[in-house]
Amino acid sequence: MKKSSHQTSRSIPPSQRLGHASLIVCCLHLALSANQTSANHPSYGTAPDTLAPDATAYPLARSKKGLQVEWIDDAIDLGVQHAAFNCVLNGLVTLNPKPNDYVWTHHGQTHHFRKSAVDALDRKITPLSRSGALVYLILLANHRGDDEIARRLVHPEFNPEAPNGMGAFQSTSAEGRTLFAATLSFLADRYGRQPFSNGRVVGFIIGNEVNSHWFWYNRGEVEPQELVDDYASMLRIASESVAAQTKSARVYVSLDHYWERRHTPTNPKKSLGSLEFLERLAAYSRAHGDFAWHVAFHPYPESLFHPAFWNDKQATLDRESPKVTPKNLSVLTDFLKEPEMLHKGSARRVILSEQGFHAKKDAQGERLQAAAYCLAYRLIEADPGIDAFILHRHIDHPREGGLNLGLWREASGSTTQPSRRAPRGQRLNEKLIYRCFRDADREHWRDTFRFALPIVGLDAWPKAL
Repeated sequence: MKKSSHQTSRSIPPSQRLGHASLIVCCLHLALSANQTSANHPSYGTAPDTLAPDATAYPLARSKKGLQVEWIDDAIDLGVQHAAFNCVLNGLVTLNPKPNDYVWTHHGQTHHFRKSAVDALDRKITPLSRSGALVYLILLANHRGDDEIARRLVHPEFNPEAPNGMGAFQSTSAEGRTLFAATLSFLADRYGRQPFSNGRVVGFIIGNEVNSHWFWYNRGEVEPQELVDDYASMLRIASESVAAQTKSARVYVSLDHYWERRHTPTNPKKSLGSLEFLERLAAYSRAHGDFAWHVAFHPYPESLFHPAFWNDKQATLDRESPKVTPKNLSVLTDFLKEPEMLHKGSARRVILSEQGFHAKKDAQGERLQAAAYCLAYRLIEADPGIDAFILHRHIDHPREGGLNLGLWREASGSTTQPSRRAPRGQRLNEKLIYRCFRDADREHWRDTFRFALPIVGLDAWPKAL
């Protein structure tokens, strides 16, 4: 999900360096805590109550290296093992179908999905999943565009003053809940059944940063418990709709790096910390019958404009840390091991589905960005409670609130596929982080990462477990 100017409100003055000893303590704590369908199944189809689930097991990737992909061929060249794409449901649904649009019957009701939009999704998912990457869809609803579709998808209490246009899913009407369930059912069937002829999706992320809902999952100003109850009801629909089609895909709740602290400290009706959100969500699950959901977390550095997360003062090692960043991810994974958070006796799985490191537009800034990625990758690789580290972004975006998070510098006005050479062929557009990302899970990663050790204040990398 592209970050916009609201992210600058997350930024705080850069903290002072904690020093080599403090970083080693952090690394050691993380390491210690880690110890503790048929072949002819059609695209046009039905979803009867008795449909037998696909028993295919959840797949394993070669590494945790992931990317929110914008350039398919480049992602495959980089060896991406986890790929995430935004999927705005408004663009998939059509109320005025054309003859070749996809038809899906769900619990006796017929729904239509735009062939052009679905086929475009196929073209992203298929090549990456065939290359061996695990693919995740970030499901969103936008109040813009077709008013009637938005009415059926977006919560009626969406506030038009919300900065990014993304609304909570429509939970107040049977029509809205049915359309949401049918859409999840259609996607899970299309991308969750062997032989995966349209590509394979292993994870559906429901909404974006829902704890900071005013910005990315807006349903107006709302009391925290009402927000969580409302979201949990849609998360349950998603979980059950996906499970009815395939056993090999997971459903995730999306949360940002605010942990004990909230994004809007003076207004609890606009946001709450991820810790409180998860506690309330788990309590809802226990009270209404537990169901399968997992966590898609966004551990950006304390300040999005300062990539040196090892200096983060708001990322402490206690349960009530204000934020969770790459420095203290064990706070999250340890919390999910608490008895009240378990599902059927096991901790819910974690993917880091969006985070990145800003680079000032000079060589020093790009070295710091790359060094931050190197340290984050080694720490995350060492934590068995985390399945994926999905970087944001692939390519710098000129309208991302001044952030330069990409592996590539933006070139020639394109944010989807830069030329491999800048104007006049003077130099490559890729940053140092590009090489670090490419080599992160390759045998010679130590050679590529070596430059970063003095920058992050270490003599050697923490060992992967």
